[in-house]
Amino acid sequence: MQRAEMLRVLNEQAAFHDPPLGIMFPQLVSDTPAHRALLDPGTRLRYWIIRPLGSDPGRMEVRVTDTGRRLFTPVGNQILATFGAGVREVTRILSIEGGDQTRQVRFRFRWTELHPGVAVLGSTTPESGQEYDGEALFSYENEQWRALHWTTPLEDAIARFRELGTPTTQAP
Repeated sequence: MQRAEMLRVLNEQAAFHDPPLGIMFPQLVSDTPAHRALLDPGTRLRYWIIRPLGSDPGRMEVRVTDTGRRLFTPVGNQILATFGAGVREVTRILSIEGGDQTRQVRFRFRWTELHPGVAVLGSTTPESGQEYDGEALFSYENEQWRALHWTTPLEDAIARFRELGTPTTQAP
């Protein structure tokens, strides 16, 4: 019964089932091969353009294009994705570990719908219908299980964009 309950709880969790793309990164980023590679799919899709920052050759500016404005919004010095990634569902629970109050759950899931904008993730873009592995942390509160956190390839891909805001150390 626990497996069925964990599967149900994850599938009913709106933030898991219908996740926002959740990408947010600064408009000014360090000009590194890794950053260019991460931003390249968005450039190819014409969601943004990248320009060297004339005053600082070690940095570049990301500018959202008219095409990109349907999906990405500049807010202050940040660029935010403004759309949902799609719809996913847990297909089976692989394992449950833990005690009475917290459980670590490994599961399989698949995307049933994907927004075309997720192609900005490049090689890490999920495919509809394919199964993926995930892990979730559950807590037992008020006589029911609740998913506190989960990790899937989507969350890992989104986390790579956070690295764009991490300053790189340069020799003086």
